Amino acid sequence: MHTFLKNGAVFIADSHYKHSDETLYNLLVELEKTPPSQLFLVGDIFQLLLDFPYLIEYNKKVIEIINLLAKKTEVYYFEGNHDFCLQRVFSKDVVLLKELKKDGICINHGDIYLDDRFYKFYVKIIRKKWFMKFINIISFNFVNKWIFKKILSKNIRCDEMDSFEKLAKMKIKFYKNCRLIIEGHYHQNKRYKNYLNLPSLYCQKSYLMYENKQFREIKVN
Repeated sequence: MHTFLKNGAVFIADSHYKHSDETLYNLLVELEKTPPSQLFLVGDIFQLLLDFPYLIEYNKKVIEIINLLAKKTEVYYFEGNHDFCLQRVFSKDVVLLKELKKDGICINHGDIYLDDRFYKFYVKIIRKKWFMKFINIISFNFVNKWIFKKILSKNIRCDEMDSFEKLAKMKIKFYKNCRLIIEGHYHQNKRYKNYLNLPSLYCQKSYLMYENKQFREIKVN
């Protein structure tokens, strides 16, 4: 069956980049030398990246190499709950998305379709650019820097879910006409029927490559 996915496409999710862990940067450096046919960055690529000068400067070298890769191959960046409002952060070559549905393949970070109404409302509000500007103005950027530093130092959970099958069944109900669902967010590196939860580069130290119509896990050092 025809698909827009190209042989050799790379999927990276939940790398939660911060200065204490250069796994993502080192991987992107290697990919830039021999670019994949496509690069899908499926959210929470950064521990925290919003359209604020402090965070842009903090993440500068990774932003630059993603922009460089986008000049050499197709780069799709899906907003996560740690990285959003990025329209002015990356170059026009980077395709910024919340969700992609094409050829029966549905991709998003994983925090869009949930049963938790409170979290859905929170995500909807926090991703509004006007809200981010408002927070920036009332805090005089001082509070922002304090909060940002706290978040950048926060530990990321890598627990294996006991109820993954239950989660997958719930997720599948939200998707229509999707023969393959690809999400990150949960750091599980598991598949149930047509639901694929990507490995976390931060937790599992791995990413997936699409080869010969299958996904192959690749470990990084």
